[in-house]
Amino acid sequence: MGKSIVVSATPERLAIAKAQMQGKDRDTVFSLPFIRGLYLHFLPDVKRIQPVTPPNGFSFEMIKREELVRLLRDAGVSDWSE
Repeated sequence: MGKSIVVSATPERLAIAKAQMQGKDRDTVFSLPFIRGLYLHFLPDVKRIQPVTPPNGFSFEMIKREELVRLLRDAGVSDWSE
């Protein structure tokens, strides 16, 4: 697993955040009291990731944003903005 955490902050706050986060593991960093908008996203290391064969019966379909909006509206998802 990677060892990176992406932080979005003003330059002044970035220096403070870096000092508070340095040397801590991911779970400790994400439990710090000044972290807001906790969204853990895992990005693959494209140099190391290995393709795998999907299991039998697995399929997926790529859809465009407009189609996703329509599907969400048809499913009754409220408060969806384009």
